[in-house]
Amino acid sequence: MTTYPQAWIEKRLRSISVRGELTDEWKARGVAEGKEYSILTAEIARATFGITPSEHSQLKGLDLATPRGLTKAEHPPNRAARSKPSTELKTSLPSMEQIDRELSQSEGAGR
Repeated sequence: MTTYPQAWIEKRLRSISVRGELTDEWKARGVAEGKEYSILTAEIARATFGITPSEHSQLKGLDLATPRGLTKAEHPPNRAARSKPSTELKTSLPSMEQIDRELSQSEGAGR
């Protein structure tokens, strides 16, 4: 089983929570799940990273048979994030500044 650093897990949980809020907003505005979500997600990724999720998957050689190419070890944090209300996640997770600071410190310790 793969072990992930606490900062990675917290960042992952935060991204899942934000994605949930985004899809809730899309749903409230009448966006159809499935194809329309895929199109919006791809456009957000292209504007942010210059590459779509499918292009990224191909580039990284991710297994497309599993959801988002994740390993089974990554699924429990996903389920945990979906089981908590986003307000609870927001109050229990550190700020992005704190995560960045912790990551910088851990990277500096490895040099």
